[in-house]
Amino acid sequence: MKRRKKTLFGLMAGASLFALPGAALALSPMAEEPIAPTSDEAVLEARQESAPTKLPAENVDGSKVNATTQSKASAAVDKYLKSGDQSNPEVVGEILTTMEALHATDDKNLSVITWLGYLYTITGQYENSIRVLEMARGASSSKDINAQNLRNLSASYYLSTRYADAITALTELNEMTPNDAGTLSLLGSSLVLSQQYDRAVAPLEQAANLLGADDASRLNVLVDLGIAYSRSGQTERALGVFDQISATEGVTAEQLAWMGYTYLQAGRTDSAISTLERASELDPENPAVINNLATAYLQRNSDEDRVKARALYRKLAELAPNNPVAGYNLGSMYLGEGNYAEAKKFLEPAARTSNDPFAWNNLGKACEGLGENDNAASFYGTASDARKDVALFARNAGFAYIRVKNDALGVNYLQRAVDNGDRDVEIKKVMASAFNRMNQSDKALALMLEPSVAEASRLDADYWFNLGVIYADKGEATKAEAAYRQSLEIRPNDADTVNNLGVLLWEKGDYQGALDCFKKQQTLDPTSVNAKLNVAACHAKLGNLTDAIDIWRGVIRAQPYRQDVRLDLADALWNTGDTPGARFHYATVNRENPRSPRALNGLGMWALLQTQHKDAEGHFRSAIQNDRSFVPAYVNLAIVLERLNRVPEAIKILEAAVAIDSKNEAVKEELARLKSG
Repeated sequence: MKRRKKTLFGLMAGASLFALPGAALALSPMAEEPIAPTSDEAVLEARQESAPTKLPAENVDGSKVNATTQSKASAAVDKYLKSGDQSNPEVVGEILTTMEALHATDDKNLSVITWLGYLYTITGQYENSIRVLEMARGASSSKDINAQNLRNLSASYYLSTRYADAITALTELNEMTPNDAGTLSLLGSSLVLSQQYDRAVAPLEQAANLLGADDASRLNVLVDLGIAYSRSGQTERALGVFDQISATEGVTAEQLAWMGYTYLQAGRTDSAISTLERASELDPENPAVINNLATAYLQRNSDEDRVKARALYRKLAELAPNNPVAGYNLGSMYLGEGNYAEAKKFLEPAARTSNDPFAWNNLGKACEGLGENDNAASFYGTASDARKDVALFARNAGFAYIRVKNDALGVNYLQRAVDNGDRDVEIKKVMASAFNRMNQSDKALALMLEPSVAEASRLDADYWFNLGVIYADKGEATKAEAAYRQSLEIRPNDADTVNNLGVLLWEKGDYQGALDCFKKQQTLDPTSVNAKLNVAACHAKLGNLTDAIDIWRGVIRAQPYRQDVRLDLADALWNTGDTPGARFHYATVNRENPRSPRALNGLGMWALLQTQHKDAEGHFRSAIQNDRSFVPAYVNLAIVLERLNRVPEAIKILEAAVAIDSKNEAVKEELARLKSG
């Protein structure tokens, strides 16, 4: 803790800070949500069932059917269906070529359009399928034909990732052919892929109930249902589904990734690990699998697991160097181990790529660990500004900005933390210290005296110390003294508190009490030069000039550059009659600092003692010129002027001195004497 060391002579540090709590970390690794399964198996059934079995003798616009077109289409279909090898690319290609040629000469024939839509779908030409089937939508007088076309159209929408269009088409299809498992499963899958998880549950539940336990397509439906449960917050239901199918043969790596992710989110670490290890065997370079398996290992947190996790995170960073999740997790892992340099190396690109507040927060912690306090404050601030509702980020930013002496910004962030529910009284203590440094002592005191803060701090020596600082800065010496003494009751041998109490007693004129404090401080901190100087100052005030001189001489021997100490020594030597010794030290300071008013005044006194009045006058006037408020030079100049019989000038000089220090009774008396004489 940095505390104010207020000294009489020597450097004076700033107001105290409470110990800043360490920045909180967002160390939980990110689980990476897998891509929702888009398995072709999910639409295979729709493709198979959608092969037209009838040739509607209709045109899409209701016009008369061309008999030649209809006949050629019928022949091509008949040949295709009788081929016995309808999946053969050559067979498919032959009928597709025929239908495209017929469509080119007759683009109204519904039979041609229906078969083109189907053929385009099964050959993966989804945009072509959509183009022709949209022409046929609802055009047939046959409900079956319309359903067939809508089924293929929805499949093409789905497989071309046009999920919104697929949902619309499948909803319409479901109304036409209710309780169709294929339609319901594809609708549910489309809703999952468009992240409409709540809506996906009902059709997927229906599809699962309609499909038999031995139906191969049921596995895909259950995976989608588990995902829908998981993402809609129905975790237990999701786990129930995944537990049901976890041992099923034929589960894909992608499906296992989702199952493992859900186990991970639910805190079922062992289940997550076993599931994700299976997924890793099937697809060892799947980013979601690698990341989530590493995260699961880290959650289990054995030494062996941590080694495995680090290796996986590194693998992911190599496979996907631009993946911010990989960088975040690896960096956060190093951060938790105190390896700040490695943590920063991975966290910084992750934060800049993702702009994720957790990444910015942890990057701030890494920089703080490296002593890069300005960067730490900036990164913590970025995290908090991105998520103003997170108290942790605001707290870290507030402490960091106060650490780099930006009290105003620090207080703003700490207030944000308080507004967001952080009830830690240390925050208010730090805010109080900051307010006091900003000369807002009333705000500082109000925070310190809040019942929650005061009650929690009854046995906190730092609290009483800082309260004393605030009272002292407000000029409430009695309360400040009581606070310092309370602090010393709790921590009797704190050198800084003893120092501040000594200063307070000095300011009250209790020089013996101050001396006792400074002697104790000297015992507690023998290396403190300021403690020595304060002891010397007290001796001087109490008339113990010999003791003071011994201390000052010792300091000068160790620190000959200390002009302030040399001048104190010179003044004491003069007052004890060692005027040559005093002149030596005045002259030494004058050589080093010709503008020093105290040195000039001392040399003037020596010249006056030697009756060198002109030299004395010159020294005194130079002292006044360099410090218009230095009253001793005015008084001494008046003495010289009186001896030179220049009394009116002497009177003016003393009047000027009185104007500067109206409470100086000795100067007033000397002025009155001259005026009366």
